[in-house]
Amino acid sequence: MSLYEKVKHFSYAIDFCRLALQFLPPNQEASTIQARTELNSRLFNAAIQTSRYDLAHSTLVVFTDHALQKSCLRTLVTRLCETSNASKLIALPFLTLQDQVDEILTQKASSIVDPGAGTPYHKILYAWRIAHNDFRGAASISLERLQRLQLSGEGDKFLQNGTGNPETAVTKGYVQLINALACVDEKQAWVLAEEVKRPGKTSEGKRRVVRLEDVRRAYSEELDRINAVGRGDFGLLGDGGDEDDAMDIL
Repeated sequence: MSLYEKVKHFSYAIDFCRLALQFLPPNQEASTIQARTELNSRLFNAAIQTSRYDLAHSTLVVFTDHALQKSCLRTLVTRLCETSNASKLIALPFLTLQDQVDEILTQKASSIVDPGAGTPYHKILYAWRIAHNDFRGAASISLERLQRLQLSGEGDKFLQNGTGNPETAVTKGYVQLINALACVDEKQAWVLAEEVKRPGKTSEGKRRVVRLEDVRRAYSEELDRINAVGRGDFGLLGDGGDEDDAMDIL
């Protein structure tokens, strides 16, 4: 196994690592546990190197060293997201590690300033939560992404959708948010919105309740605004010329 690792033939390293694990004695002596931990760690790394994500996952979930398991879980989640394998991430069961996966994705999403660039962690977390029936959680991360899109000026960048109707990343964000909240019981169709800091401005971290009807109303107003912009009826700024007015949609 070590010889194949040195020459980066990781598929062969996997074969011999599995053989080594197969012939380990079944006892729980400290030396055996240590050897099993090392072999599983090397098997996981070889699986990551060869993009054998199912094997990496099945190896990860049997780790008994929780610190090692947490570190490897972050590696697997990040690798899947950054190699456009988010669908594989969502399909893997992760057994007792689902909350940790959600936490990792949440941390990744919260560190993004421009949601239109780089790995789309907001979208991945939204899809993850929808797949696990956490609709309010999906709505919450969708709202955060929507606020960041508004702050980055995406509401004034029209997309080519082939329909002839004006559409922006912001209007698509509204639809995503509405879809998530519509899956929740009507009395529970709300989320708490954290105030997103604007560049160069201070924020008191205010929180407010955003209901489904609020989002639908704001979506309708945003559609009216971009339709008017498309017709050239008015400029992009509010009546008072304050750019903040144009971004305070919710």
